[in-house]
Amino acid sequence: MILDPHQYHSSWRIKSRPNQIEPGSSTKVYRYMNEEYIDQFLKTGRLKLSSYESNRKTEDKIRQDDFEGYHTYRILNRNRTNGAELKVNDRDVHRILCCSLEFDKKFYCNYFKVDGCMEISNAFAFGYEIAKVLEEYGYGMEGLVDYVDEKINYLLLEQFPELPDLPNEPKMQDLFIYIDAITRLDPGPFYKKPKKFIPEKEYRITWKCKANHDIFIDCPGAIKYCKKI
Repeated sequence: MILDPHQYHSSWRIKSRPNQIEPGSSTKVYRYMNEEYIDQFLKTGRLKLSSYESNRKTEDKIRQDDFEGYHTYRILNRNRTNGAELKVNDRDVHRILCCSLEFDKKFYCNYFKVDGCMEISNAFAFGYEIAKVLEEYGYGMEGLVDYVDEKINYLLLEQFPELPDLPNEPKMQDLFIYIDAITRLDPGPFYKKPKKFIPEKEYRITWKCKANHDIFIDCPGAIKYCKKI
């Protein structure tokens, strides 16, 4: 697809980055995977992304997270006398590349049961090249994963004066405006993992695109930001 760099910049969000990264500088991350797939990508641009659904269903018990892409929000009205629950899910409209901030080939190759590591020197620029080949790319995000075991977030409406107060007996159509606000205001549901995954030190890159998009893409433009180490 034709994607203007300015359009991409305005569509991209950096959720959070390591404290030592200077403003305006790029984030370097590491993708641990088998060398045969690294070699294939560096030669042809063929790359396998993942989805929240595939991360839930993977047979790799190390990476498997049954709650990937799901989260529950409890909406409380302004005087906190009434509430409603929303269950947010991805609906398979995102593609993901899970990386790590940490370079420790011995530890992570053993941890993930792979034999190789690829360095991505600039996550933002890499994300742009991927976005250009995705069908119906809408927006993207990069950032650190939050490791928490809690499955519920609260949307406290007194903190959002632009949103209407919650009706006493809300119907589903009354909740649509809050669903929209959650997706705009809080990337949290899609950047949360249980604390047992803390050793991964994950830095996640996500792209919103066509629903049920193929997880295999051809992106030779991204090769220049990557090298096998």
